[in-house]
Amino acid sequence: DFSRAWFASAGSALTSTMLILAVSIHVLPLMKCLRFRIKRKRALKNAHKFVSQQELNDACVGPDYQIEYRLTSVLVPVTACIMFGTFLPLLYPIALLAVLLAFVVDKALIITFHKRPPSTDASIPMYATDALIISTCIRIALSCWIFSIDSMFVSEDSSGSDLIVNSMSSDANSNFFVRISKATSLPHMLLLL
Repeated sequence: DFSRAWFASAGSALTSTMLILAVSIHVLPLMKCLRFRIKRKRALKNAHKFVSQQELNDACVGPDYQIEYRLTSVLVPVTACIMFGTFLPLLYPIALLAVLLAFVVDKALIITFHKRPPSTDASIPMYATDALIISTCIRIALSCWIFSIDSMFVSEDSSGSDLIVNSMSSDANSNFFVRISKATSLPHMLLLL
């Protein structure tokens, strides 16, 4: 079960990991771009060593842009933000940073490093955004679970919830539904929304 200690250990580790991931996913493509620009400058400086124009062109044109890999690397911090953002709100600016950095870095890489991407339809980004619906459903379930824990979020009407819990304590399944009932979860629904 979630507890206050979870936020100190796993919550802080998740937040710092997503921050590192939001920045580090761009290091390798930027290093490849820098190495390619040095190689291209050398090739243009020694153009007389190439046998044909095609060989020189191949040395001066970067690799293909692979949207599927770049998109998945950005979706990891965004998905973590969607799933855990209700009770770890620092993930929101981290996800925003990841999306903004991905936009700026990918735009710069397409302009200076990659070949011109082929014209494609919007199916890959649409599938990616459709997959975020699953994260949203998990987020709602996790948020209801966490906001129903009495030791973390005490409701103002805790006396009424104690009566309900005591009257239904014999049935384990109904105890779970009592935890997420009106007495404990509705005062915290503003945080969930």
